Amino acid sequence: MVRTPGMRRRVVISVFLGLFTQMSGNTLLSYYQSLLFALMGYTSDYAKTRINIANQCWSLMNAVVIALVVTRFRRRWMFMLSAGAMTMIFMSMTICFQRLQLAKSQGTTNKAAQIASLVFYFAYSPAYNIGNNSLTYTYLVELFPYAQRTMGIGIEQLFGKLGGFFSIYVNPIAIDAIQWKYFAVYCAWITFEFTFVYFMYPETYNRTLEELAFCKSHCTVFWRNYILMLSQCSKTRSSPTRPSGLSKRPLTMVERELLCTTRARLRPLSAQHKVLFVM
Repeated sequence: MVRTPGMRRRVVISVFLGLFTQMSGNTLLSYYQSLLFALMGYTSDYAKTRINIANQCWSLMNAVVIALVVTRFRRRWMFMLSAGAMTMIFMSMTICFQRLQLAKSQGTTNKAAQIASLVFYFAYSPAYNIGNNSLTYTYLVELFPYAQRTMGIGIEQLFGKLGGFFSIYVNPIAIDAIQWKYFAVYCAWITFEFTFVYFMYPETYNRTLEELAFCKSHCTVFWRNYILMLSQCSKTRSSPTRPSGLSKRPLTMVERELLCTTRARLRPLSAQHKVLFVM
């Protein structure tokens, strides 16, 4: 899993993808609604129940629609859109909670900040679903080669559970201690998430298996040129010779898988053009 630079990069992405799915504010807004409603000024059980039911129905509707539509777009763009939208929402909620806390300390109410905080609370659900909900496993399947796919998903699951553990036990303590200021911490974290996606996430949308195997320097440039040479020879009806340097090291598992895939794609041509595949 960590023998090549490309695989190490995949592992790092899998680690942070697991953390992002549980530490992007979703557990804060879902598990500790009562604390948030108190910050918003909604204290009655009737108001809390109505808001909770409305949010659950809204989340179900937008999650279904987004899951059916989001796979038609580029993965990296959708993750960036999700992280950017969540950052804006959390910044807005931080400002609203600060104004509500200020009004409470002065013995008054701020109706505008109360309504705005509720609107941003509902706006968070589609922002999260665009990336971390609907594309997590789609992206992992496209990111890892077939032989390492289950291990990559396992790493994501492990760090997702660790992130969930942190969120469940740290969030209520932090909210009680620093109130609205804790949302500023999430603003910084989700901003880091956006930056990480921008610099680290490769685009996997509409790529073939061969292109995904080569994704971000996973295989050597030499092997890439060798496959291109085989493809070119199949078009020119010539037979490739064994490249110098191929015997100096054993083929990796992914390289063997890639050669088998390429051989399967070129087998119909090899019968006509007598292309030689040399291991």
